[in-house]
Parts: sequence; structure tokens; C-alpha cells
Amino acid sequence: MTKRSKKSNPSQSIQAWMVSDNLHEEYLFFYILIILVWFLLGLGTLGFELSGYSLKQNLFFNFIWLIVLYIGMALTPCWYRLIFGKNAYLYRATAKAMDKLNSYEDRRSWRKMRMTQRGQLPPNKFEVTSLIFLFCYLMTDYFFVSAWVKDSISVWQPDWVIACVEWIKTYTNLPPLNENRKFFILSFKTDDILQQMYHSEVEFINSPSGKTLLLYHLWHVIMFLPVVVTTVILWWKPLRWFGIKEIDPRYIKSTSEFMRRIIWSIFLLFLMLMGCVLIVTDIDLFALSVAKDGVNHWVEETKLHGSYIFIAIGIRFFYGWLVFWHDVVRK
Repeated sequence: MTKRSKKSNPSQSIQAWMVSDNLHEEYLFFYILIILVWFLLGLGTLGFELSGYSLKQNLFFNFIWLIVLYIGMALTPCWYRLIFGKNAYLYRATAKAMDKLNSYEDRRSWRKMRMTQRGQLPPNKFEVTSLIFLFCYLMTDYFFVSAWVKDSISVWQPDWVIACVEWIKTYTNLPPLNENRKFFILSFKTDDILQQMYHSEVEFINSPSGKTLLLYHLWHVIMFLPVVVTTVILWWKPLRWFGIKEIDPRYIKSTSEFMRRIIWSIFLLFLMLMGCVLIVTDIDLFALSVAKDGVNHWVEETKLHGSYIFIAIGIRFFYGWLVFWHDVVRK
């Protein structure tokens, strides 16, 4: 391995990304602004109660409104065209970029790949869909704590909901954690609010609030893989611009860099595993969202979804190892 003669500064990469006029981030910027309008509208309206109707009927009305919000966010490209017109700057810039790409007569596919890596082309349909999906996921999450749950109790509990709750309960381990080890974990020793409300985890899990939390946790378990996949798709290119290239194993040029990548591997593997374990197994991770004044606590606890970004960083990093060893074997 030989040493590189010059290293790029990660801060320079970030600054270049922030002041760049690349189409990829400009598209995402405008799309996020449009989606945020619908998202904030949902935060301000979901959970409404119409007088004269039961809680179940209001849940149905909220569900219909949730579908409308889905449609509004899904039509984001259409909203952009409607707001800014057919001759909007992004459309003109896209046409210019495509003309530039079409002007290359040789190695066109390679040049398209390079332009894509540099963000000089618009996001593809998978990236746009991933962006919309993630906001729809958060909107559904809020719908659960604001409309489906009232006073910490599920207002609609059909047989399939009860069956799901019992399944999670069967595979939930309660303190002491060294006995009858199971897949899911419920322990609020460090949560003062839950300790004041319940004497033990057993009392909590058998309460209406506890059963609601089990259903809420099942929702996060089911959505774990889809959210990971869409987060990886959405962050794959931006992570490169944010400086992950500086630690990407595929760019190893010396023995010292190889050893540093090993250290990074241990660190990122720890973050990935911690994020996966917390989201999938820790039932009380989002407990306050349904156990006590869910709407207010949801805003605070939803920050924990940032764990998905660390998982995406880890996947991006270890993909670099695959490329590195693939190149080594080929040589």
C-alpha cells in the first residue's frame, strides 16, 4: 500500500456541498419543504374529535384524513410543478444537465455515473419515494399516538390487535433480566415517570397502557426493515458529500489507513448493533408517547429515530469493505 500525497479536508467537502448548486440536493430541498407543509398540517390536525361521534368513529375520520395526507405528500413533484410552473428553474437546470450528458459520445454510462455521484442529476424515483415514505411513516406514527390512543388506551381493539398484543407479551422479558430470557425487553428502572405511575413492569404490562405500548412496539418492529432500507437509499449520496469518503474502506491507500478503518469498523458496528437492539427489542424506548400525554412526548421521543441514520452510515461504510476486498481479490 502506498501513501496518498494529499488528503482532502472533510469540512471542505461539507462546505462545498452547502454552497453547491447540484440538482440532487436542490430537488430534495424543495421537495422536503413541500412535504413539511403536509407533515406540519398533519401534526396540527390529526387526533381531532368531532362532537356527536364516538371515539371509534373519530378514529375512522382521522384515518381518512391520514390517507389524504399520504396523497398530498405522494404528489410532491406535482405540487412543485403546480407552484413553480413548467419552466421552473429545476426543470431548466435538469434539461441543461441532460444536454450536457447527451453531448458525450464516448463512455456515456461512466460519465452519467460520475454526474450522479456528484449530485449533478436529479434524485431518482427510489430516492424520492424513500423521502415520501419516511415522512408517511412518521405521520402514521403520530396518527397512532394522537388518534388511535386516547388517555393511553387504544380506542379500537379488534381480535387481530389483541392477538398481536398477546404475541408480543409472550416474548417479552421482565425483570430480573437474567431469568427466562426472551426476545423483547421491558424495563423502566431509569424512567422516573413510569416508576411513579406503576409499581412494577408486571403491573404496567397488564394495564391498558401497557397493552397499548406492546402494540405500538410491534408497529416499530414491523417497520424497522422498511425504514432502514429507505433511510439507506435516501442518505447514500448525501453521506458521500458529508465526508464519509474520508473513512470509506474502498479508498484505502496505505497500511495506516487500513488500521484506521479497522478502528472505524469497530466503532460503527457498535453503533449499528446498539441502534438495532434498541429499536427492535427495547419496548419502553417510546413508552411515554402512549403511557403519558402521548402527543407532547412523541415530539421528544421521535428524535430517537435518528438511530436509523447511524445504521445507514454503518451499512454505507461496510459496503465500502465489500468493494475493497472485491478489488483485492480481483488484483
